[in-house]
Amino acid sequence: MFKPKFLLIAMLAALTALAPQLGSACSEVFLAEPVVSARNFDFMTSLGEIRVSPPGQAKASTYVAKGLSPLRWTSKYGSVAFNILLPAKNQAYGVEQVAAGVDGMNQAGLKVGSYYLFEGRLPAQDARPVLDVADWVQYLLDNFATVGEAVADARSGRYRLASVGTDMVEIKLHLFVHDRGGNSAVLEYLDGKLVVQENPAVRVLTNSPYALCYAALPAKGSAWKSVPGGAGSLDRFLRGAYYLAHVPPLAKGREAVDTGLAVIQILSISPVIDHISTQWTVVSDIPGGKIHYRTLHSPSIKTIDLQELRRGGWAPRSTPLGAEKAGGGSAS
Repeated sequence: MFKPKFLLIAMLAALTALAPQLGSACSEVFLAEPVVSARNFDFMTSLGEIRVSPPGQAKASTYVAKGLSPLRWTSKYGSVAFNILLPAKNQAYGVEQVAAGVDGMNQAGLKVGSYYLFEGRLPAQDARPVLDVADWVQYLLDNFATVGEAVADARSGRYRLASVGTDMVEIKLHLFVHDRGGNSAVLEYLDGKLVVQENPAVRVLTNSPYALCYAALPAKGSAWKSVPGGAGSLDRFLRGAYYLAHVPPLAKGREAVDTGLAVIQILSISPVIDHISTQWTVVSDIPGGKIHYRTLHSPSIKTIDLQELRRGGWAPRSTPLGAEKAGGGSAS
């Protein structure tokens, strides 16, 4: 019989082994014809916010180390962003919490999702202005209308992307970006260099470098011997690729949204150790300008209409997200 001390050690060892593939596991499938994105946010905590940001705001990169110059900009577009709230590491940035961008869409139809990338390595420090990785999603939503514009800016080299440390995890991300025209791109930093996959052949992203996952697919024209059912990043990518390839032609609007919800459910992570599970699911109807979402503890689907926000003047606000388990209510 295990003694309590040894049981705790075994649990911690299991958590350590699972963390790279589950602790920050997220998945997305993109239905290119109806232009609908469906993604899961899988993490150890669900506490976050839904932030409405208006155009015309002067901003600067929030979590930049002392002595470095933060990137500054003025937002061109109104947007809605889903942010995870994490405890700041020793309050290194002068705040108690880091709000890290997870997903969002702007009024021009640019949709951005972030996914933890264990292999990610950002550029070395230099004299350029710094954009912290926690603000990467919001920066793109604020400034660009199309995937082409976002990719051109990333390639411009006019700023340096920097990681953000928190008490829970060092934030290292790659992005999946889409626009109203159905274009997509994966942006990731490997060995300090930007790697861009424009209009990837398989529009699925998990938590491994895209090229590595794509190389694991069956050869073109070959039949699938089996569809992997595991929770790891590669298994989720392959499973998403299989089901995405078998989605029938869809009408735009609710039919595509419902199919997106069904496919991304296949990539969900059920609770394994404490809160390591799918915390949020977000499905974005990009042409329709609507975001549909649900959380682990509030599974009824809620909808945000960007057209209504525009008519209301993009009044800035932050709504708590994921506080339902603690009795904090659900976002609306």
